[in-house]
Amino acid sequence: CALWRYIADMISDNSRERTLTSSAVAAQIRAERAAKHWTIDEMVARSGLARSSYVRIEGGKRVADISQLDRIGKALSLLPSEILRRAEERLQAEEPVAPA
Repeated sequence: CALWRYIADMISDNSRERTLTSSAVAAQIRAERAAKHWTIDEMVARSGLARSSYVRIEGGKRVADISQLDRIGKALSLLPSEILRRAEERLQAEEPVAPA
């Protein structure tokens, strides 16, 4: 489940390290913002996050903690769990299927 993998990424000793899950979450956040035709500056203003933090999160350079993910979700009118669910779907769509 993407939620548990993402939580593990957040609490691990090296929570800044990019994983497939955190990369999918970053890509989903970027896609949600783009779907609303918002600039990064608009997203930063709506979320209340520092621009540098948001840019690192959306760029996949940093794993958002739950409070940051909540603020991003509120700005997008999404629950954090919905962002994670959509990121998991994105990840599953990108994973190659092993031959039977």
